[in-house]
Amino acid sequence: WAGAPPSQGRRMAPSCAAAAAAASAAAAASTAVIVMAIALHIDRKRRKQRLLEECRPWQPPAELLAACASLDELTDPSTPTTSGTTPSTRRSREGRARNGRGTMRRRPTWSTTQAARRTFLRDAPADALCIEANLWIRYRMWVDSHLTAVESSTRLFHQFVASLALGVHAEPSWNGSNTADLVACLARGGLLADTWQPPELALENWLQEALSLFNRRFRQAQNHVYEGLGYVEQGRWQGDYYFVQLADPQLGMLHCDASWGEEQT
Repeated sequence: WAGAPPSQGRRMAPSCAAAAAAASAAAAASTAVIVMAIALHIDRKRRKQRLLEECRPWQPPAELLAACASLDELTDPSTPTTSGTTPSTRRSREGRARNGRGTMRRRPTWSTTQAARRTFLRDAPADALCIEANLWIRYRMWVDSHLTAVESSTRLFHQFVASLALGVHAEPSWNGSNTADLVACLARGGLLADTWQPPELALENWLQEALSLFNRRFRQAQNHVYEGLGYVEQGRWQGDYYFVQLADPQLGMLHCDASWGEEQT
């Protein structure tokens, strides 16, 4: 507007100044919005990180603690026998419990690691039984990424993992949330590895081993021997045993099925 008539220049100058002021205000507002968005993003990430680092207290289910206590009583040689119960029958019961559905059957005896985990769940102080959200989420995402999306397969794996971790029978009602609680608590307590490892790494490594065992649970027979049921473990039975006779004598066949008289008698 420098070349415009004086009267027109005087009219355009205020309008351009107003436009510049409006543009400056808009830029400031945009900057403020961007700064606010960045602040909200940072706060959201911090809150998410705090949530992942937080631990929530966990109380193991009563039936799980009862199963741990019952198994430890069976396998403890110092446990006094009750009336009518001998060490051989205790071993027989232990074998039946060990070979129950959903339990680990790869070893003839309970490992000390499983016993240590059961003791931890029973005797650890309340503040030690906590679940970190990141470990809980890591287990659920690991299962989703490594197992097929078949409900029965994942459900059986959850039960297998719980049985493998503690050596007890996992009830059919045991689900993924229960198992995630268990393994997250054990990982935080450093009970998933023989040597110290970060909980996340220990959980990953232990789950890989558990998946390998889960996939070959039906292929444990080698060299004509089923692992855990060979001569060394079962060559000489020390427990009680019974004979059951089942028979269908087919009496009518003696007379070429002439009548039903003898069977009915």
